[in-house]
Amino acid sequence: MLLFFVGPLVLFVRFGLKFSDETYEPRYQPRTYRTSFRDFFLTMESGLAIFLIIMGLLFIRLLTKPIINQSGQPDWTAYGILGLLTLMLFGVSVYILVLDLNYWEHTKDRVLIFDPEARTLIVHTDEGEYIIVERGIERVDIFSNQNHRNLREYYLFKLRDGRKLIITDKTKGAYAIFDFFNDIPEHRHKRLIPTISPANSETG
Repeated sequence: MLLFFVGPLVLFVRFGLKFSDETYEPRYQPRTYRTSFRDFFLTMESGLAIFLIIMGLLFIRLLTKPIINQSGQPDWTAYGILGLLTLMLFGVSVYILVLDLNYWEHTKDRVLIFDPEARTLIVHTDEGEYIIVERGIERVDIFSNQNHRNLREYYLFKLRDGRKLIITDKTKGAYAIFDFFNDIPEHRHKRLIPTISPANSETG
């Protein structure tokens, strides 16, 4: 019983410390962030997707068996409800997994190095190195589903040297960029499915 009450509190404190380290600490001391496969996929969202897939498979199994119907409603009603729930379960899990796989491609190679003394951020990617200084970001376009229960978003930074850099919200240290540099001009774009692609990153 004690674990039931203490467990969530421990998780909350751990999340708070992690969020603080990845958001506010780089302002005061050097930090380097790499996002490992474990960091990226060992999350509540990924766990939820796996759980929903298991539940969907269980419902499919139920659909293959005769349903004991004591409600007086036609049997097709029960099958219809089960079928609809199955589609919803698989739909949500596919939504989560599609975004996870899409974002991983734009997260796995990012290394963020914050230097508060020099007020610079160095980002290493497979495409090259980005050295960002104060006022070095012209604007950031934020593509988001604006869903507070399952928030997914990524940031398209337009640098003053003409280059562009994509950082996902699942990149360790991503939130620190907005605290590290002051008053970055933001433009928000709502997307039902904010996948990262040239067409989905067009801002007009």
